Amino acid sequence: MSTDNEVHGLTAGYAVNALTTEEQARAEEHLAECEDCHRDLAEFRATAVRLAYAEAHPPGEHVWRNLRSSVPNVRQLPPETAEKAPSRGPATVTSLSRRHRVLPWLVAAACLLLAVAMGG
Repeated sequence: MSTDNEVHGLTAGYAVNALTTEEQARAEEHLAECEDCHRDLAEFRATAVRLAYAEAHPPGEHVWRNLRSSVPNVRQLPPETAEKAPSRGPATVTSLSRRHRVLPWLVAAACLLLAVAMGG
C-alpha cells in the first residue's frame, strides 16, 4: 500500500481524465491497492455522469422579480469614512450598519433561491 498521502487526492481527477501522465500512473498504481479510493473512484464517475446529463431549468419569474427588487438597495460603492462623510445623523449610520450585516444573508438567500429554482 502506498504511503504517499497526496495520491489519495488524485482519485477525483483520475475519474474525469484530468491528470498528467505521471499522476495517472501513480493513481492507477494506488487504486489497485486502496479499496477506499477504488470505491471513491466509482462514486466520482457516477457523479460525473449525473452532472453530464443533468437538466438545467431557468429560475422562475419570482426569483428574478425578487432579485430586481433587492438590487436598488445594494450599495455599489464602499462605505464612506467618517472624515469624508457629511453629517447625516445617527439614523443613517444605523441603517448602513444594519445593511452591512444583512447584505451577506441576502446574497446567500439569492444564491439558494437560484440553486433551488435550477433544480440544484
